[in-house]
Amino acid sequence: MLEYDGTPTTDTVVEYCKGDILLSNIRPYLKKLWLADRDGGCSPDVLVIRVKDERIIPEFLYNTLRRQQFFDYVMTDVKGLKMPRGNKNHILRFQIPLIDREEQMSIIEKVREYETIISEARRVMQSCPQRKRDILQKYIG
Repeated sequence: MLEYDGTPTTDTVVEYCKGDILLSNIRPYLKKLWLADRDGGCSPDVLVIRVKDERIIPEFLYNTLRRQQFFDYVMTDVKGLKMPRGNKNHILRFQIPLIDREEQMSIIEKVREYETIISEARRVMQSCPQRKRDILQKYIG
């Protein structure tokens, strides 16, 4: 068995940059989508979506693509049964709303607020079983 030395074992690494959106093109129904927070490289089975239109904020596009509507659209043109792959040309034809940057920022900020609330709620929920055990231990022994 070879130990990984930090060098890719394939010649076909696709470069991505911070702010790019990465979409796994294998089994797109799994909804593997990421807004890159760093530069890097990925498999050719990952589509790198780079915003070239300055009217579109990458985080707005990312949030637009996170919706079920996008994944339903992608799944209308896939090849393969066991490991379906999205059709890149079909995916590139997905229509996104073009709204002004100020409204995009407003939507982004609201989404961030809700993401914070969701994260806090998850943290509280994850601590509940231990808190319940602690209360039972304290009062029942």
